Amino acid sequence: MKKINLLTALSAALLLFGCKDDKGPKVPLPHEPTETIGYYVLNEGTQSGGNATLGYYDIATKHFTPDYFGMQNPGDELGDLPNDMTIYGTMAYVTLNGSGEVVVLGATDGKVRKRLAVEGARSLAAHDGKVYVSSYKGEVVRIDTLSLTVTGTAAVNGKYCEGIAVWNDKIYVANNATPEGLQTKGNTVSVIDIPTFTEEAQITTPTNPVGLTVGAGRLYLTTSAVYDDSWTTMLEDARLHRIDPKQNRVDYTFPDVTVSSMAVLGDYLYTVHFSWETYTGSSRKINLATDAVVDFLAEAPGNSVYGISANPLTEELFVINSGYTGPGTVDCYNADGTFQYQMTDRAQGPYVSKVVPVNK
Repeated sequence: MKKINLLTALSAALLLFGCKDDKGPKVPLPHEPTETIGYYVLNEGTQSGGNATLGYYDIATKHFTPDYFGMQNPGDELGDLPNDMTIYGTMAYVTLNGSGEVVVLGATDGKVRKRLAVEGARSLAAHDGKVYVSSYKGEVVRIDTLSLTVTGTAAVNGKYCEGIAVWNDKIYVANNATPEGLQTKGNTVSVIDIPTFTEEAQITTPTNPVGLTVGAGRLYLTTSAVYDDSWTTMLEDARLHRIDPKQNRVDYTFPDVTVSSMAVLGDYLYTVHFSWETYTGSSRKINLATDAVVDFLAEAPGNSVYGISANPLTEELFVINSGYTGPGTVDCYNADGTFQYQMTDRAQGPYVSKVVPVNK
């Protein structure tokens, strides 16, 4: 495989740091990437299984390395249950929910730069020189991207924080559990003011909030399926909701959209889902301006569908299919749902959670 140790060539292109001045520390200069050179493929593995991996797909060679992390970090292991990954500046950040860490990697070489202790680390959002981490502990953790240190925590009135998003100097985090710790019974999204880094409000939501993303100036929330106390009867399937952040309220629930994973690309929100109750799959393309909903993929996804990721630079979407007990796949589509290529027919399985573009 062609190595992607391109730090020398890409250091100017990915992110330069300005000189220190009298007013404070150096800050990142603006940068607009122009080309995607590859993709990281993050595999959760099984809980406590020690089989999580980070793969890499090289666009130039069309070659996929299933355990790129192991190749770049001999003798080291990624960790237990990596749930999320994002690239910000010259670094990549990976949450390790089972290990209670955020591991920081070089964005283009995948080599470990630092490991930060973050109990119950779950999801990531980056904004203005900081990376924010939702935690199952019931808080949001702030990481400074210059010093690579944890610089603060913001407690929320809930537990098992899941999805996280940033909009207009506010952090939004889904509380999947009640303040008493009843998981899947939570019904709030916390609003954290960034300057003070404290919770300033809560938005009441349907039960079991999980995913959050921003599109067209509004927030979109997914809620997972709700079951009765015996876990034998589904009371409500996974749903998509829209939050008005100016009013701090859920202002619309999409009646015909069941969703387990979503991604924003341009003016549209794309979703995938498989219902184990009806044993049917669905994929939707939603116009963020009009709320119009149409089918996305020509064929409805099967029971292996596990997630969807987007690359705004190439205007491509990646549908992740889990192998559950064996290798999964990552399929690339354009914005109209036309199949482009299969990134790999042997994506490390069984639970690929994220596809992250590496740009220059």
